[in-house]
Amino acid sequence: MGCIDTCLARVRRSGFAVIDRFVLPESAWWDDCYHPMAARIELLRSRFAGDAVSPQAIAGCQQEIAYYQRWSEQHGYLFVLAASEGAREER
Repeated sequence: MGCIDTCLARVRRSGFAVIDRFVLPESAWWDDCYHPMAARIELLRSRFAGDAVSPQAIAGCQQEIAYYQRWSEQHGYLFVLAASEGAREER
């Protein structure tokens, strides 16, 4: 983990040329991940109420949602499209 510039520098130091990059928008986290996860948590909580392991797994998922809710401005995913230097030169 790190800032965008640090991540891109790691890609370049690894011998790749950065072709493009984008940060996953916050809406993707909520719409495609955390809102469905929260709904599923409620279903699983009642379904596995007596299970010894499930409450720990559910708590971990809830913790992830809470972490993102609190720190979403500092946390995200950077997608990088890169090619090896040799492959890029062949084009």
